[in-house]
Amino acid sequence: MYIPNKPDKFGIKIFMVVDTKYPYVYNFEIYVGAQSEGPFQKSNKENDVVHRILDPLYGLGCNVSMDNYFTNLPLAKELLAKKITIVGTMKANRPEIPKEFKASKSRTSKSSLFGFQKDVTLVSYVPKRNKVVNLLSTMHYDAAIDPNTNDERKPEIITFHNRTKCGVDILDKMCKQYSVLRNSR
Repeated sequence: MYIPNKPDKFGIKIFMVVDTKYPYVYNFEIYVGAQSEGPFQKSNKENDVVHRILDPLYGLGCNVSMDNYFTNLPLAKELLAKKITIVGTMKANRPEIPKEFKASKSRTSKSSLFGFQKDVTLVSYVPKRNKVVNLLSTMHYDAAIDPNTNDERKPEIITFHNRTKCGVDILDKMCKQYSVLRNSR
């Protein structure tokens, strides 16, 4: 893959489930691009990839923190039906985000806006003027603000996501330390 806005522009794209407490890869799938017709053809749609790599976890009652590439409302409801909760950032152009939750000049910095459905919470937080962070959670059901963030007044959904999103980042860091480009003992 070539991704121009990443520090390492070329690499192998891998979708993985990583434990955050111990950086352990539970399951993964390598992105192989468009595949030819045949019995081994797999869909590369976000929801299909998530279902394939989370399949062994169905029914275990665990939580998955995901990034904005995967997080969407239909997937959140499908995973909740399989006893998996999610917390994830959302792209601003997702159709399920109401216009009130998007960036506007009228929203003050350090303010939060919450939206609730039966089993889903959407939070929109403004860390600084004209910037909005949207998160979707099937684990949190209230408008709690984390008291440890003091003047930042961040919602607990955001602080929880920040604590649990690091599994893949830690794994990437560990893999970079052990390069296969040079001979070593």
